[in-house]
Formats: sequence, structure tokens, C-alpha cells
Amino acid sequence: MGTLYFLNVEYTEKDSGKTIVLETVPFEFAVKLDENSTTGYLWEIAALPDHIKLVKKDLVLPKSRMAGATNSRIFEFSVKEKVAGRLGLNNCRPWDNNDIVDSFVLDFAIN
Repeated sequence: MGTLYFLNVEYTEKDSGKTIVLETVPFEFAVKLDENSTTGYLWEIAALPDHIKLVKKDLVLPKSRMAGATNSRIFEFSVKEKVAGRLGLNNCRPWDNNDIVDSFVLDFAIN
């Protein structure tokens, strides 16, 4: 996996497993992940370092009105202090966290 040095960006499925080097704060970023909430599987926060705050969680409905169309879940985060740690998200049924069909992680390092 690679290391990213970008500030104020949006991360997607392809960025899972990457390391973000926090050089300056505040640092604001979003994670946009596809989900099919009609199946009951939603993206939920599994691990959140103490100094990373969830600012907003939003659902973007699909353009298609077809049953089963994929929507997007967007999480917006803010980092006010340099912190090392791991952000983890699981695609699961909220009532059964053992039924995980996908996961997303970003590691944070300080420089």
C-alpha cells in the first residue's frame, strides 16, 4: 500500500490500507464508500482514534430508481491534533457486527 501526503481530500475504496502522513493540522477529509442499504448492509465506524472526530455522515442516493441500486455513504472527519492511529469502517448489518462483508482502513502517521 502507498503513503499519501495530500491534505483535505476524499478517500474511496481504492485507498483502503494506505497510510496518511499528518504534516499539518487541522486536516479535514472524507471517506466515500459504495453500499447497498436495501440489503441491510451499511458502513459503520469500527475504529476511530481519539483525536479524529466524525463531523458528518451522509447518504447519497443513486441516480437510478431501480431496486437494489448502489448508493454511497460519505463520512466527513476532522483532525485537530497530530495523531497516529487507525480509522476502520465495516460494511455490516448494524444489528449483527459479526456479519461483515467488507472493511476499509486508513492508517495515520505523524511526521
